[in-house]
Amino acid sequence: EFSLLMRQSEAIYKKLIALRDSSEWTSLCEAQRRIITRMIQSAELSGISLQGSDRERFNAIEQELTQLSTDYSNHLLDATRAFHRDLTDAADVDGFPASLRRMTAAAWTRAEENKDKTAATAESGPWRITLDHPCFGPFMEHCRNRDLRETLYRAYITRAGSGDTDNTPLISQILKLKKEQATLLGFECYADLSLSRKMAGDVANVQQMFDRLLTASHE
Repeated sequence: EFSLLMRQSEAIYKKLIALRDSSEWTSLCEAQRRIITRMIQSAELSGISLQGSDRERFNAIEQELTQLSTDYSNHLLDATRAFHRDLTDAADVDGFPASLRRMTAAAWTRAEENKDKTAATAESGPWRITLDHPCFGPFMEHCRNRDLRETLYRAYITRAGSGDTDNTPLISQILKLKKEQATLLGFECYADLSLSRKMAGDVANVQQMFDRLLTASHE
């Protein structure tokens, strides 16, 4: 709420506009002019020009999107923590660097269900593979077992895709709200709103880049 209040500050916005339209503008360096221009744009994309019910709805959408974003991240974190794969066959960790062996053995030992068991060792295991990036990244790089790599990869890319942590309904609601938000600000879609502050400029330029990449990948 405070962040939105700052971005929708009429006093700050009017001062910025006055500075942009004053004789002082030409005395500012390029970096200063860019900062001021971006601050004005940020205020306009934050709904400062909206009035009455439109602004109230825009602010309500901002609040809901913030909560949905938090819920999305929490689901992703919970899904990441919920998955693990324990390896007991030394052949499955063939190729692992010593640091990865130590990390995965320590992860197995720290698990609550293993607290009364003999601690794992880097040399003899067991080794617990998780989807946390410090483990997942090196595992995908060094694991020589193709089937295991596929299992972990599929688990990683489908996190928070089902069950109690399913983010699918959140994604649908986020897309719906962003579309409504863009419409309130006068854009055809949220992509146009997002690209209005990026170097790409517009959707057509992004599509052109994708088309060029696709053509190059087939050559």
